Amino acid sequence: MGLDRSAASIAVAQRKAEELGLRNLRFLCLDIEAESLVHVFDMIVTTHALLQAEQDLGIPSRSWRTFDRADDPSQQAAFEQRTGLAARLDRLCGVLRADGCMIVTEKTRQLARRVPFQRALAGRGLRLVERPAPLRYRTVEEIVDDGPFYVLHQGDRTTLDWDESPEQDEGTPFDFHAGPVISADLDTPLYENHWPSAQAAWEGLHDRVIIREVTRQASDGRQVHAERGRSQGLQYLYCANTFDQRQLVIVDETRSAMLDTYYQEILRELP
Repeated sequence: MGLDRSAASIAVAQRKAEELGLRNLRFLCLDIEAESLVHVFDMIVTTHALLQAEQDLGIPSRSWRTFDRADDPSQQAAFEQRTGLAARLDRLCGVLRADGCMIVTEKTRQLARRVPFQRALAGRGLRLVERPAPLRYRTVEEIVDDGPFYVLHQGDRTTLDWDESPEQDEGTPFDFHAGPVISADLDTPLYENHWPSAQAAWEGLHDRVIIREVTRQASDGRQVHAERGRSQGLQYLYCANTFDQRQLVIVDETRSAMLDTYYQEILRELP
């Protein structure tokens, strides 16, 4: 059975099924958030149908220094209600057999969305069958990095633990001994890291001297920290917030004005 709230999508699916000669399929145009199903299923596959509020940033971490979230039931419930996740997931779980399987993928690459989404799944008795893997695929315009691909089941089979740590990324610590301390390109920093690992790289800077720093609450609820400093004869700018964004930029002394400009731009965006 194919289910979608878009009549146009259902029409395309029906046409494709006819072209392929598939006769054992049935399609329903139905909004799972507003309407109930009366069937019972052994397996449910749902893609981009449970958490469609892409503008919702999720649940912030405890502070800009950490990636972990408090176990706050009221905060979790608020996230599920405002995104519509609670109603959609409850209705699907209600028509899944007691030992049934569910395959799920949503736009939850950001940890602030992934953690409450995983907690919503776990809170309804869904358990991991295999380690979730991030999805990457090409659209007409660009490459899309999507949230994890979850294979879940209800029941007592052996399962894996849920992982609430940041995704593995491509960042590496800055190596002060790797090469020259002067960049040949005036517009290119010696080092730039926009991944979660920027935090570890920042913590690994030796003899940090803070020139100026600020920590404020942004209008969207995130706590933002920006720090200008020097380390071992080089200049750096570090920025972190409670929605898990991290950035570390390192330049030589002659490019310090570049970081001052970045720092002022950050300040202008804060209240």
